[in-house]
Amino acid sequence: MKCLTAALSLALMYSAPALARDAAQLKVDLLSMMPAGKTEMRLAWIKGSGTSAIINKVSSNDGAITKLYGPGKYGTPHVAANGQRVFFMNSATDKLVVINWDGTGFKEVSMGGDVYEYWCNPADGSDWAIVKKNGMSRVKIDATSTVVQVLQQDWAGDGCGLSGDGKWFFAYYDDGGTPPYATFSMFNTPNWNWVRGPHGGCVGSLSAGTPPKYNHNPSGHTQFCIHDGLDQNKFTMYSTTDSIQKLVMAKGQSLSNCFADGGYSPTQEGTRFTNDNNLLSCCASASKVNPFLVRVPDLKMIYIEDGLSCMAAGDLDGAFLPYNNNTGVVNTSLRSGALASGTGASPEVFYIDGRRITPALRSAQRGQGAVHGVVIRRYQGRTTAVQACVD
Repeated sequence: MKCLTAALSLALMYSAPALARDAAQLKVDLLSMMPAGKTEMRLAWIKGSGTSAIINKVSSNDGAITKLYGPGKYGTPHVAANGQRVFFMNSATDKLVVINWDGTGFKEVSMGGDVYEYWCNPADGSDWAIVKKNGMSRVKIDATSTVVQVLQQDWAGDGCGLSGDGKWFFAYYDDGGTPPYATFSMFNTPNWNWVRGPHGGCVGSLSAGTPPKYNHNPSGHTQFCIHDGLDQNKFTMYSTTDSIQKLVMAKGQSLSNCFADGGYSPTQEGTRFTNDNNLLSCCASASKVNPFLVRVPDLKMIYIEDGLSCMAAGDLDGAFLPYNNNTGVVNTSLRSGALASGTGASPEVFYIDGRRITPALRSAQRGQGAVHGVVIRRYQGRTTAVQACVD
């Protein structure tokens, strides 16, 4: 049974920030948006415009905003899924800047085309860029000769992305003949065919997880729309203009100061998913507080910087730690044999640290039985302990 299209207009909730917020207060706001099971949030964004833009960053560990790089003319920043690096295009050199979170390890890499998005390979946690090259391709950032075509057309305008499992490419599809002619749609990479979506608009982005979902701004930029990527006729509309207005007014700023005509007609710009499926960012067209972090579905909103000069500081991305990509984890059954419990043979205990499995064995324990299976247990939601079953 096909689900009917549903559109639900919801107003965003907002918090009432104190004036002249300091790092400690920002830390509180960031922690209030922390995804379940995560302990640190790392955000990076563009502040300013033209050749005087800088890339700023903040961690929820301390709430202190610091400059990562700049000034210069830069493209949209992308934070690696593991939070260790930040990527953005340098318009002066037409190369991708790669820089560690702590500001070290700077390098510029030629990607063979314009970079539009970031993708993390779930198989090994490697970092890739979505590049306008051979149509659209994913290019491995640390080995740029590794190129995989994901779309024949070079359609990336107004946003694109590759699903976490690599099976769906999101872009603005134009069939050239059927009204409304161009819509945000999903391209199935294994079958090499388009599944057309119902809506046009602009500024779309694809979520990092699986199953995928995507967002875009309808006409007017006063709301954003989130679609189920696998059933695009399921979508929800979220109204933002009123909530941005309330949030900015709560900051105690005169909105009319940001508009030459003395009026107030803010729009929400550049809405995009972070590395979390339920957290998006956007910026107000002109505001003394920017950019904004928005959570769905409970629709909580916070701002990141204040004291701005009516600028549209935005294009924010974020990663959330610890990063778990479950690389190499295979479910096994317990065969004959017992799980050692301290009497008799001692178990071999392995600790997963990132993508490495390291044995923690005393020399006296070696050779005390054949391994038949493993028991995987979570430790405080962060470290996974793997216990071997031995005879």
